[in-house]
Amino acid sequence: MAKAKGAKRAAGARKSRKAVVERKKKTVHDGALKIVLRVLDVPRGDGSMMEAVAREIVRRADAAAALVHDLDRDAVLLAEVFRAPVYDCGGAGWLREIVAGVVEKGEAPEACIRRELMEAGGVRAPTLEPIAAVFASPGYSTERIHLFYAPIRSADLVDPDARGVDHGEDVARVWVSVSAFLDALPACADAKTLIAGQWLAARVGNDA
Repeated sequence: MAKAKGAKRAAGARKSRKAVVERKKKTVHDGALKIVLRVLDVPRGDGSMMEAVAREIVRRADAAAALVHDLDRDAVLLAEVFRAPVYDCGGAGWLREIVAGVVEKGEAPEACIRRELMEAGGVRAPTLEPIAAVFASPGYSTERIHLFYAPIRSADLVDPDARGVDHGEDVARVWVSVSAFLDALPACADAKTLIAGQWLAARVGNDA
């Protein structure tokens, strides 16, 4: 038992931040997105090193998103938005997602999503319950998405004409029954919506 614990501690030490050796760090693009090249020596699990591992990293601010659940109608709010990368991959371009926005400098994720819900959905969110904070794409991006559950009442829909305020943004508000939303989850192409939906499915199942 003592030997096993010692081996576990050794493996943990090999995979600590201090065990990574930085060879090079260079900014290769500094526009709307910042791209940094990092060349690192990274330990393997067996104690040897992967040498000169080069990675281009997209530095992006965190985001916040909320699964809005109207308890009076038992419906969830989805935002139908045009996503250029989806179009670039051969799709039509539009996705139905939970409402999300970029966290501004000095802003808390909760404040961000409350602001975004008003701007894009015209919805007031009195209560936010944290679901998770996840890396959107840890293979190349620093962006984390802070996910929340936002139970509301129908009276919290205070601006039915809200469609977003950013240039080039047009958000169509779509209300879907919880049962229809959960039934459609296997076909969901948006990661944050899928994660929040699975969380809701587990919650509904536990409450049944």
